[in-house]
This record gives sequence, structure tokens and C-alpha cells, in this order.
Amino acid sequence: MTRRPRVSGHWRLPAWLAVIILLGLGPAVAAPAAEALRSYTDDADLAERLATVEWPTPGDGAFDVLALSGGGSNGAFGAGVLAGWSQRGDRPVFDHVTGVSTGALIAPFAYLGPAWDEALREAYLDERVDRLMRPRLLAGLFSSSIFSGDPLRTLVDSYVTQDLVDAVAAESLSGRTLIVVTTDLDRQRAVAWDMGAIARLGGEPARRLFREVVLASASIPGAFPPVLIDLGAGPEMHVDGGVATPIYAVPEALADRDGGSPRTAEPLRIYMIANISISPASQPTPAGTFAVLQRSLYTSGMASMRTVLQMNAALAARYGADFSVISIPGGRSVPLTDFSNPSRRRLYEVGRQMGQEGRWRDQVLEDGRLARP
Repeated sequence: MTRRPRVSGHWRLPAWLAVIILLGLGPAVAAPAAEALRSYTDDADLAERLATVEWPTPGDGAFDVLALSGGGSNGAFGAGVLAGWSQRGDRPVFDHVTGVSTGALIAPFAYLGPAWDEALREAYLDERVDRLMRPRLLAGLFSSSIFSGDPLRTLVDSYVTQDLVDAVAAESLSGRTLIVVTTDLDRQRAVAWDMGAIARLGGEPARRLFREVVLASASIPGAFPPVLIDLGAGPEMHVDGGVATPIYAVPEALADRDGGSPRTAEPLRIYMIANISISPASQPTPAGTFAVLQRSLYTSGMASMRTVLQMNAALAARYGADFSVISIPGGRSVPLTDFSNPSRRRLYEVGRQMGQEGRWRDQVLEDGRLARP
């Protein structure tokens, strides 16, 4: 990947963007303490502390943020968008990348750049994905999930290689950040993990913790087992980051904070890939219990995604940032449980074409009824 030169000088980052970068900028001279590896996204004190921090000016004069949403197997769309964007030739080197749920699987590859596009494609089109939904015997009675977690763990383990973790560690030394979000089920809070800081721990311990965080973020509760993460104070139960937030770029604590941070002359560019259709699509719902439940959950997720995107669009406008979103066209998402190879290949191609055509918009809905503030 071609690296951009960094230039000297500093600029005052708007409060909301300073917050999302958390505590992970800059090289670590020693293994970081547990609290330096993560933060709760609703931490108002953190928002206040970082509101006036000065950050190095990006070498290209623009601070580029990429946020990747949840969506189960619909993540193939996001993988395709990145590939098409690379083919288009104007994909930035992102200064800050975040991933939630299936977006957590995409995020490390997106962070490392176009050279990793083929590995990302293979991860989503891997035939093993077809077998993720392997039911447990007596599911729901003596286990924590309907499906076995072994296939998902094996798949994640095979792509979170030592080479990938070492590459993330090296890239993080420049000040670029990679964040993965999980849900701490015990505390009912979203957790933003600094994956660069984790990668800099080095060796197999770094790879193991990196893998566990990505696995936890992708583990849909009830479908896959929760992941227990122990940073020294006892095990914590972590599940899909999408339980707490469908996509993460602006912490909710910031919405309650007064403004006051000055605008910056350097452009701030926020790109959000929604691995879901966010425009309503009418269709008859079968009367069966599973069909009603599935349609209800999808509708709830779609509404939640729109709300969070609207918040991001509003805050971007407030601080003079460019806001761009791309999503699966209305009615073309698949159910979270549809991991069939034809569906994944179709979504990947839809995303690739849209990425190559640059079909970003500054409105949340495709038809523009919910326009950017």
C-alpha cells in the first residue's frame, strides 16, 4: 500500500471527531494497560477530555473516516464496495476506521488498504460461510446459542493471521486508528476497542485478543455463543456490537455535549457503509412465527440504522464535515440468517458496482426524503 507522507504542524480537531479517535493515536513504547485498549462509547468524561486535543495534520490535508455497519451476511456488500472503490481509483487512505458486527470483520482489511481487497473477498465468499449455521443439539436448553460457535470461530481465526495483526500494528504507528465495537452484556454498554493498541502487544497474545474482539463483535446473540474476554479483572461477556449500535462513528455522549470546538480549515470526510437496505420496501409478510419475527427484527434494525445515520449527518453538518453514505438498494438485503453463497456473491457484486460508480450520497434515504440537515 502506498503511504502518504505526514507533514508537520497541528490542527484543532472538532470535539466529536476527537472523541471517536479515543485514546489510540501514536506509537506505544510499552504494552498498554487494559484501560488503554478500549473505552466505553458513552463515556462523557472522555468526550470532555478529548474535546480540545490537537492532532497531527493528515498529509493530504483531509481527515478521512470510514464506518462499517453490521448486517450479517450482508457484509458481502461492504466488501464489494471497497473493491469497487479501489478499482475506481479514488479510495482514500483512511485515518480512522470503525467496524461493528460484520463490519468488524471488514474493518481490518479496509484499514490496511486495497492490497488486502482480495483477501477480504475470499473471506466473504469462502465456502465455509455456508456452514456457519450449524445447529446445536437441544439448542436453547443447555447452551447459550441456537448454532454452534465453532464454524464462526474457525473462520475468523483463519483470517486474523499474524501477518494481518502485524500489519495493523505497523500502520497504527503513524497515528491512524482502527476501532472495533462490541457490546459488554454484563454492563449493557458499547465498547470501542483500539485494535492498533492490541496489535502492538505483539506475538500470539496480540493475535488471540484481536481475534476474540472481532469474533465477539460478529457474534449475533442467541444465534452464536457470547465471547468471554478477560483483561485481568475477570471474564466479561461480550456479544455483537450491533446490539448497542448498528454503526459507530460518533459516540452517543457527544450528542449531549455543547458545541464550541472551532471548525478546521482541513476538510473532514466521513464515509459510512450501511450493510443493510435503509429505505423501506413493501412486501407481504407470511403469517408464520419465524417470518413475523424475522421481518420485525429487520424493520427494527433498519429504523435504528436510519436514526444513527441521521445523528451522524447532523453532527457532520454542525462541524462542517463532508458526510457520505452508501447502502444496499431498497429491498435487496437478505435476512441475517441467509449465508448462502449465491446471496453473498450477488451482494458482493452489487457493492462492487456501486463502489466503482461512486454512488455515495449526502442524504440518509435513497429518495432524499430525509435530507442532510
